[in-house]
Amino acid sequence: MLGVRVGSLDEKAALLAAEPEGLFSIPHFDGYPGVLVQLDAVERDRLAEIIADAWLVRAPVLVAKQWLADRGLD
Repeated sequence: MLGVRVGSLDEKAALLAAEPEGLFSIPHFDGYPGVLVQLDAVERDRLAEIIADAWLVRAPVLVAKQWLADRGLD
């Protein structure tokens, strides 16, 4: 299991609704923009995307912009 931060409570709700087999929450995370990832239920590429998105939420803006630009994702 892995806990990751998401951008907002609305994003949390959308992710939980879209991927109930791999993402979940517990009462401890009520009101917090984070989800738990069931590692054995998520494909490796999707896990990499989830981790990158979580990092982008917390990374300094200029660092995140450079990281995205380096990957052609800006």
